[in-house]
Amino acid sequence: MEGRRVAFSGLVWGWVLAAAGAAAVAQSGVPADRFAPGEIVMLRLTDIQTRFSEPVRATATPLPAELGGISIVLRQLGGPERPLPLLAIEQDGAVTRVLAQVPFELFIPPPGSLAPVGPSLLIPQEGGAPRDPVRFMAAADNLRVVAITHADGALATPASPARAGEVLVVYLLGMGHTAPRVASGVPSPSPPAVVAPPQAMFDFGSSSAPATPSFAGLSPGSVGLYQVNVTVPQPPENLAPCVPEANATLRLAGRASEAAAAVCIDPLIRRQLE
Repeated sequence: MEGRRVAFSGLVWGWVLAAAGAAAVAQSGVPADRFAPGEIVMLRLTDIQTRFSEPVRATATPLPAELGGISIVLRQLGGPERPLPLLAIEQDGAVTRVLAQVPFELFIPPPGSLAPVGPSLLIPQEGGAPRDPVRFMAAADNLRVVAITHADGALATPASPARAGEVLVVYLLGMGHTAPRVASGVPSPSPPAVVAPPQAMFDFGSSSAPATPSFAGLSPGSVGLYQVNVTVPQPPENLAPCVPEANATLRLAGRASEAAAAVCIDPLIRRQLE
């Protein structure tokens, strides 16, 4: 099952804002941890002089490289500068927040490489003039969970819990390079580009159970939004109710990072898995 279409391509802003809440945050002049190719990130800039009375948002794909006179470029040792596709810009007092996609062209040093790489830079530009950069390390992935839904797109909640044997759709950021490669700032093709599936484990507190993803890749038609489809395993008989919001944790392990998200699984309905 490839899952439903949840589009940044149509710029459905509820999903974009959900992604913004899950995105890695970096501040100009302060070293960031790491970013992955294709990752949606939130940059907090403190030296932008332009004032915006309301948020500025991209309205179509391919995503633009400039919004409101603001642009961001990626610079890595020995490589060409590359523009970041921009989704939105908003301001809160002196802080300008820019939601952008790290280019898929981000170079990742191969394991065991001794070649000097150094920190990568994201350089904000205002009217073409550079501002304080964001320094970060390039990583193969940087998993961050956006949401967990049923196959119909409804969120898995205590009012609508997941059930044993059900396929859940986990939306994520930062899963890195895909096969085939896709261009930055454009929607995932159909059939969607895939990634190496992460290791998945449901932690029930008193016990845990592995789960094998049936799909892992860019969410069809989306920009920078990934999904992993995973079947809920049989929970233990003593699984507690969801108090207040969850009774289990889904843990995902990628090549260079891990992510975890709370999930509510119905403790009263157990289904014999074949």
